[in-house]
Amino acid sequence: MKLKTLNRIFTLGLLTSATLVHGQPITEDPITATINTGDSEMVINSQYDNLGAFEFSKTIAGNHAEITNARIFDNAYFEAASGSKIETVYANENSDIKVAAGSEIKAVLAGDNSTTTVQTGSNVTTISGYKQSTIDVFGGDISWLQLYGQSSANLFYADDLSWLVLNDDSQVNIYGKEFNYSDGHLSGVWENGESFSFWAVENVLLPDSAMPEGINFHYVSEPASLALLTVGILLLRRNRRGKLCS
Repeated sequence: MKLKTLNRIFTLGLLTSATLVHGQPITEDPITATINTGDSEMVINSQYDNLGAFEFSKTIAGNHAEITNARIFDNAYFEAASGSKIETVYANENSDIKVAAGSEIKAVLAGDNSTTTVQTGSNVTTISGYKQSTIDVFGGDISWLQLYGQSSANLFYADDLSWLVLNDDSQVNIYGKEFNYSDGHLSGVWENGESFSFWAVENVLLPDSAMPEGINFHYVSEPASLALLTVGILLLRRNRRGKLCS
């Protein structure tokens, strides 16, 4: 049995073990779990231990939302909006994750061709990419960005980034200028003129003086160039999701 099938069974087991109906728990105190599925939309502004989103559904964790585990499957869309606090987001099976300004997430575990977009003003402790996942960073305070397998990331700007870790066949595209790599440390200037400096290594315990092979620099000198590139990538994401939904 495939691992993602086991993950889905495990998630459904967690959710159905709690007392709930579709989109609404039967008991209000404590709220333990909820499910969103079937191309429906849900806005959450309260506390949940577990959230499961499936089948092209759209779920937004709004202000006052506090979620322990959010498991997203089947091309579902999940947004951590301003004021939301989430322990862990599990992105699976072509799901689309948005980390908006003002949100706080401890960990995003992205796999199975999922897409995660991180916006400026958000706060994420750890983002880990697996299984051909894509992570687009347009800002945010990120402590760890870890890429494994054939995952990839596009770094346009980060409010703050401490560690970038690349393993296996992962790739990261960094957009800016004045790049410099020395003894495991990468510095440069984002397109908006702000400088950056963070660790970029393959092995945290044994940093190498050589730059990881998966790092690709894209020199952007004009603000309009990056703006057009950003819009293009977002449109591609939207078109991809539209085709999957049709």
